[in-house]
Amino acid sequence: MKKNVFVYALFALLLICVMVSCNSNTTKPQEVIAKSPATLKVNYFREFYAVGDKEDKLVGTLLYTAEGGSKIETIEISSAEVTKKGFDTTTTGEGKTLKLTYKGIDCVVAYNVVKQQTVDLCGEFIVADKTTLYFNKDGKTVDKETWNNWFDYFTFADPKEAETLDYTVGISSSGMTIVKVDGTNYYPDENGGLRSYPSSDQYFDSDDENIDATKFVPSKTYYYVSIAPEDHMIGTNDAAHDKYLVMAFEYEVVPEESYIAYIWFTTDTTSGTLTGLTKDTAIKVDGSKMTFGIGGVSMNKVDGTTESADEKVQKAMKNLTIILKHEGYDSKSKAFTFVSYSDSDLKYKGYSYIMKLSDTLIP
Repeated sequence: MKKNVFVYALFALLLICVMVSCNSNTTKPQEVIAKSPATLKVNYFREFYAVGDKEDKLVGTLLYTAEGGSKIETIEISSAEVTKKGFDTTTTGEGKTLKLTYKGIDCVVAYNVVKQQTVDLCGEFIVADKTTLYFNKDGKTVDKETWNNWFDYFTFADPKEAETLDYTVGISSSGMTIVKVDGTNYYPDENGGLRSYPSSDQYFDSDDENIDATKFVPSKTYYYVSIAPEDHMIGTNDAAHDKYLVMAFEYEVVPEESYIAYIWFTTDTTSGTLTGLTKDTAIKVDGSKMTFGIGGVSMNKVDGTTESADEKVQKAMKNLTIILKHEGYDSKSKAFTFVSYSDSDLKYKGYSYIMKLSDTLIP
């Protein structure tokens, strides 16, 4: 009996040991986190190209994200590591597709092929303040010239700065034909000119032989008069109180070559009054103080001179400015605005007139 109890006790002990051993060898299953796959997508892509363009004209970048998102690269589409398939510019077309491959991953972009406009530029254009471009007949180079003032340009003096540059013709990102000069894009029109930029002919020639003014340059034959007199307010210059403004632009060769704007204040603008005005009573602005640009000839806060003994006139010739209007210098309704700005300390009183081209000839 005692022997059986001993056997049973030994068996129970062995069973407990086995159970403990099994429990100690049991492990929890580990979590497996899947990594996101690598991706390739377009960051930027120029959609328009010209007929005949090669792959070296492709412009854009791709974003490559490595597996798991651990690294993001920006790759130029022009890179040799990017494989291109489907770039065909032999014919025009919209919505053509190009497959781009990088590190075994593909993405697809759409592009358009357009016909480049024939460009035949020759002549000079005003493209910025006192800046002109002269396109040479070789069809490859352009002379970029910067001038001191309107008088120098008008009298064909030497420019302050000049350089000859190469220019290229291509397609813009929006599919327009462009002429690129010194990093700036210009758009040719269909008449051999530059869109939005006047030619030099428009600064020197007029279609109307009776009015030598153009939209861009004042008449040297007719007076300009204000459409109304100034007010009598406290902030208005004394010389302008209840007065009209009259202007005349003259080019003279004798006694020396000059371009001068003459300015008068008058009580009326009848022909008799205008033709009776004398230069010694005028405020004068020399052409060397005048500028020119895309909008035309102008002044920008320049001071005039006068021989007039009238004290009011002597105090009315500061900060003289021409503000160009869309109608232009040949307008008989609203040609330009003429302003004399007050000083910052407000000690100087100014005035403002809307000017128009009159029918009265300058004697």
